[in-house]
Amino acid sequence: MSEKILITEVNAAEWDASMPDFHGGVFHHSAWINAMAGKDRQALFLHFEDPQLGLVGKLAGQLVQSRLKFNKDLYFFSGLLTLGNDAVVRKTCLRSLLKYARSKKCGRIFLHAFDFREDQPMAVPGFYHKAMNEFVINYSALDGPPKISSNLKRNAAKARKAGVVVESDTSSAVLHRLMELLDTTRSTRRDKYGCDYDPMYIQGMDAASLERVLDSGLGKMFVAKQEGLIRTVLFALESEAGLYFLLMGSDDKAYELGIPSLVALELSKYAQSQGKIYYNLGVIPNEAQGGEGLRRFKEQQGASEEKAFSYYSWYLRFPLRWMNPFLSRKARRFRVDVPVPTPSDY
Repeated sequence: MSEKILITEVNAAEWDASMPDFHGGVFHHSAWINAMAGKDRQALFLHFEDPQLGLVGKLAGQLVQSRLKFNKDLYFFSGLLTLGNDAVVRKTCLRSLLKYARSKKCGRIFLHAFDFREDQPMAVPGFYHKAMNEFVINYSALDGPPKISSNLKRNAAKARKAGVVVESDTSSAVLHRLMELLDTTRSTRRDKYGCDYDPMYIQGMDAASLERVLDSGLGKMFVAKQEGLIRTVLFALESEAGLYFLLMGSDDKAYELGIPSLVALELSKYAQSQGKIYYNLGVIPNEAQGGEGLRRFKEQQGASEEKAFSYYSWYLRFPLRWMNPFLSRKARRFRVDVPVPTPSDY
């Protein structure tokens, strides 16, 4: 292959046309990328082309106006897609991405790994990486249904005994109820763990963008009702290959009745009935924000932790490039695998 890979901006139709060759996850869908776009967030579809081999890579995300008005950032929801898994191709693409970011006068690159797999991280000059593991049920690797914990089954049975029913709904009213329940969940976790967290953990995610995801057909909500009241709402992303657990909100009564457990089981049953290859239950927060409890909840459903890595560039523009040594120290305090910036990064 050539040592120089060219990056071309394409439209959503061109992006979609070659997606079957690259096997991306739900966050590579053009419907998701376009739904998350908005004020100060431009949808971006990039093709990486080798002069000899043609199209070798794809990456989609946003060109985002940062909090510093003179600065823009590149933000990608999921990993770099390449034909095969050749480390040389992947590293060359990321080096080209750095040049592209500088040409667009961007301050930094944020390359996340939602619904993406990578067994080993890459060492690429100009980037550092951080583990971003997710919990996944791979139905294709199982001989039968996933192994469910007895505790989860008991909680689900408790919910059924209380008359809870789970159904699918994509209405604006249910989305509004989800927003209310997320506020309740946020308050409950803040009281329990003593620190706040943002349920809208992905760039551009809010009620308006989630409604666009529902309108596109990529989003699906599962609603648990008890005595006519909506107690829990789970928002999932659905592709032909799998499901992704994006958000779930519950009221206090839902936890008493074991409703989240019932919703979890019903969603897994739905995935299997639709012939999905996998069900991705997503990431967990750190331990201080209740990560261990969520880890147990996901593992009780039969999910296993799978590896992925996010990549972050150093600051690319003056005067912020002088902050790179401080950024390195900060990242190390949070146990991120960070190389020492080279003089070219200053």
